[in-house]
Amino acid sequence: MTVMIDSTRTLFEAARPHLTDADLSALTDLAEHAADDARRWSTVCDGLACIIESDSLQQGGRAGSFQSGATIGNLLAVLGSAFDAIGSKADLGDAARAELAARIKGRAGK
Repeated sequence: MTVMIDSTRTLFEAARPHLTDADLSALTDLAEHAADDARRWSTVCDGLACIIESDSLQQGGRAGSFQSGATIGNLLAVLGSAFDAIGSKADLGDAARAELAARIKGRAGK
């Protein structure tokens, strides 16, 4: 688990009994938002790779802004945080979907 996923799970579990079906329905959209975020970050990473590769080919060696340990470390930390947030959205959306389905099934069984 990650800090973001653990935190959102804790908050969701505390809030779950107080959430309406409409609240849960709105939260289920987070899974779709996570997929959108992942597609956007994929495009950003592809673009960065192309820029760095192009700079390297034009300059005949190392090029781009991400050459030192500090800049590469910062880039990877930002990417890791973004992917953590994406995972958290997907996890929360799935948990809300499962809770809503359980509630609907419970009402149907009565």
